[in-house]
Amino acid sequence: MSESPWRVALALILIGSMAGGALWLLLSDRQGDSGLGSVPPPVATSIQTSDTSQPGESDGSAVASSPTSTTTGLASDESAILLAATNALTAWGEFAVSGDLAIVQPYFATDGLQMEQFRDEAPALAADPAGPPPYDFLLSDPSVAVLQDSAVVSVFVVMSRAGEPDQMFDWDISLIRDGTDWLVWTVSDRAG
Repeated sequence: MSESPWRVALALILIGSMAGGALWLLLSDRQGDSGLGSVPPPVATSIQTSDTSQPGESDGSAVASSPTSTTTGLASDESAILLAATNALTAWGEFAVSGDLAIVQPYFATDGLQMEQFRDEAPALAADPAGPPPYDFLLSDPSVAVLQDSAVVSVFVVMSRAGEPDQMFDWDISLIRDGTDWLVWTVSDRAG
């Protein structure tokens, strides 16, 4: 059975991200924290709660609704966007067990909605860290919509951690261009 080139590329990206995360974990001396919410609110959270509603919050949309191109194949810019989203989720999995903002800062927009959520959660996560292992995110069937300086990765995500049941999400990961880098602005439930 022949695999399409984008699936092979995605598999290589995911394997590389997981290997990089494992290497970072082995070389670091960081401790962890509590897990991610079972159902993501409009701005996805790293703290487990039973009530995911957040009154007064916007829907987290940072990207225009009419993309200039939507593809399931990956051009070079789309590959960079998917890699940025994957690296951000890997960092998020480490942040969720430590509360260390330095882990997510290179991958999330400083003034973005997701980073704002992380700053709110960091004190509680750091006060009672869950510790290793971090959460792993497996992305499947990504679709990348690119505008000039923003993009959305629509993707099905399985989040897992040893000793915990897997959690599944259907997410839109909104990114913005920062110079030559792509940074995650926010993560939200996929638009219907």
